Amino acid sequence: MTSQRETIFRAFFESEPHMTVEELHERVINMDPAIAYTTVWRTLKLICEVGLGEKKYFGDGVVRYDRVTSTPHGHLVCQKCGSTEEFFSNEITQLLQDKADEAGLLPEEFRIEVVGICLKCRQQQGATGADSSDSDSSDSEKGQPKKKSNVIDISGAGGM
Repeated sequence: MTSQRETIFRAFFESEPHMTVEELHERVINMDPAIAYTTVWRTLKLICEVGLGEKKYFGDGVVRYDRVTSTPHGHLVCQKCGSTEEFFSNEITQLLQDKADEAGLLPEEFRIEVVGICLKCRQQQGATGADSSDSDSSDSEKGQPKKKSNVIDISGAGGM
């Protein structure tokens, strides 16, 4: 593996989940300014092809990349600001597995996404009396929504 790919792998696996190619490239060039955007994009494609990462679409038109975890997890996604929280739940995973078993389906993956409006956006909307999409929700000149990622565990198992 080249040193540039190694840097990209390290940055991807040490970063917050749900990064865009642009966000990962920004992180990578802080580590090695010689790494081109296309090298980051091709390496992310490779990470996904070998099963260590996957593309995520949260309905905002932006492709994000997530690490593959050994335990299925879900996402809580705010459709206003783009914030995303991961959650792990053995109960939900078992329920989905049971339903698949009942149907005779051998699952290859689970996708658990809950999309709505987060508390912060609802509070901002209430405070201004206006639709929070009218407020400054832009993270850059490109108009990308601000993104915040957290990981929560609702299973009681304690972590990833």
